[in-house]
Amino acid sequence: MTDYVLGDTIRIDAEIYDWDQTTLIDPDSQEIKIYDVTETLQATITDPTKTGTGKYYVEYTIPEVAPPGTWAYYWKATTGKPSREKGTFEVIT
Repeated sequence: MTDYVLGDTIRIDAEIYDWDQTTLIDPDSQEIKIYDVTETLQATITDPTKTGTGKYYVEYTIPEVAPPGTWAYYWKATTGKPSREKGTFEVIT
C-alpha cells in the first residue's frame, strides 16, 4: 500500500463488471465516498472519469489539514442492482 501525505492527490481506479464478472460494463450511476480515519465523510464524487468500457477513475486531493491513518473509500455502481466495493489508503504527516 502506498502512503500519501497531506496535500497529495490520489487516483482511485475501478473496473465495473457484469454480475458473472466476465464482461466490463458501464453502470447507470456511480458514487464514490471517501472517509477519513475518524469515519468522517470527506468527499462524495458522482462523476468519475471514463477511460474505456467499464473502466473509470477519480482523483482526490487530501486536505492540507487532515487526520493521519487509514482512510477508506466506497465505490458504488448501479446497473439494475447496486454493487459496492471498499478500498483503503494510508495518510501520513
